[in-house]
Amino acid sequence: GGGGAVAALGECMSRMRSSGFTVTTPLWLTPPMIRARTIGLAASAAAKQGKRLERSVLWFYVLCAAAAVLTTLSNTGVIWVDSLLLGYFSEAYVFGDFTVRLVTGLVTSAVVATAAMPVTIALRRSGFGPKTIRPQIQSN
Repeated sequence: GGGGAVAALGECMSRMRSSGFTVTTPLWLTPPMIRARTIGLAASAAAKQGKRLERSVLWFYVLCAAAAVLTTLSNTGVIWVDSLLLGYFSEAYVFGDFTVRLVTGLVTSAVVATAAMPVTIALRRSGFGPKTIRPQIQSN
């Protein structure tokens, strides 16, 4: 969906600003796309059931935490491949700060989720997005 494309474009712009284009630049687009796709698929699944993801606080936080874990794992994989291809591999560098990155990702996801829920609800009230969600009925 559109969220993955926006995430890839944002990460590409960030990479161009920080390190320019390298052989591994396309790999660095993957982690934010995974986060966007994870949340997008869950939101789509909820919509098909006639529910709004942002209305279920617990599941919203769980989903954002799961997306953060997947993003951290994919970032670690990209760091590993990048370090092998560009010749700076060190287990300490690639895996040593995994726990710090994981905790940072989880905390960030909680902060963003806390901000996103009321903003999303306000946007829906103002008419942004679909007016109603109706469960899809499968026909045989």
